[in-house]
Amino acid sequence: GLKYDLVVHVEADPSNIKMRYEGQSSLFVQDGRLSINTIFGQFNENPPIVYQLDNQKQTTIQAIFEVDRNEV
Repeated sequence: GLKYDLVVHVEADPSNIKMRYEGQSSLFVQDGRLSINTIFGQFNENPPIVYQLDNQKQTTIQAIFEVDRNEV
């Protein structure tokens, strides 16, 4: 799968984060994983790992992939 980091600042709205996919034959979530079918095969992204840092303390925050047509 792909790996990337997104940093959301304190006053930001994380629901504004969107990724647009193009060229895939299908895009869906199964068992929390994002599945991307292309002419080269199927690619899967594990569920997102989200956490908040506060005074060097890391707190895990629940997050999921949501698909809306070509946007995740």
